[in-house]
Amino acid sequence: MRINLLHAHGSPTLYFYYRDRCRCVTCGGARKEYDRRYRVEHSEHLREQSRQYYAKNREDRKAASREYHAAHEAECHERARIYRETHAEQVSEQKRQWYLRNRDAVDERHRAYDEENKDRMDAWWAKYRAANRERIAANNRRYAAKNRERYNAHARNRIAKKREVGGSHTHEDIAAQYARQRGKCFWRAANSECAVSLKSGYHVDHVVPLSKGGSNGPENLVLSCPTCNCSKQATHPMDWAGVLF
Repeated sequence: MRINLLHAHGSPTLYFYYRDRCRCVTCGGARKEYDRRYRVEHSEHLREQSRQYYAKNREDRKAASREYHAAHEAECHERARIYRETHAEQVSEQKRQWYLRNRDAVDERHRAYDEENKDRMDAWWAKYRAANRERIAANNRRYAAKNRERYNAHARNRIAKKREVGGSHTHEDIAAQYARQRGKCFWRAANSECAVSLKSGYHVDHVVPLSKGGSNGPENLVLSCPTCNCSKQATHPMDWAGVLF
């Protein structure tokens, strides 16, 4: 009867697992399972070791990586493409998290590049908008539906910029104003008998209208019910005060 020594515990071969450990299938499987559990139980420790090692050998690792990619460019591109396709959600989340950690640096780099290449970027965006009008419009509609307050704040800032009016605000400023007004119309909140809730909808009103020199900053914004805002329109608050009461 023939015995496969590689499947027998303690097989007399010249190869061993790690330090003189048996190379048989049973011992090899046990060792792999132990290594797997160790990586799971000590994942943070192993990641910290990797970070420290990379920090100490950053330049050497970068040089080695560049040399490898230069020698295996096609293979690396194909492997990266396959990974992106099979891990699309994971890659997208990793990119999002990286951007959140490095947002300021990325935005500053983009601003600097746009300023240095203004004519080139303007021409590129004009060409892109002309070729993707429907796609851009659809994306804008989806974004506006999901981010109504942010979109509205951007629209108001854009209008003010076109009119060359100073000041700007964000959707966070509007949320803070809503909290200060406790969800009540600014123009009627003082009168408890006529107080109107804004839960069903509100307008962002410039106290001093833009047409009369008012700012687009949060200091000149209040939230009003549609009735008050449509009644006031571009009237100065001192001329309009008390009209409804």
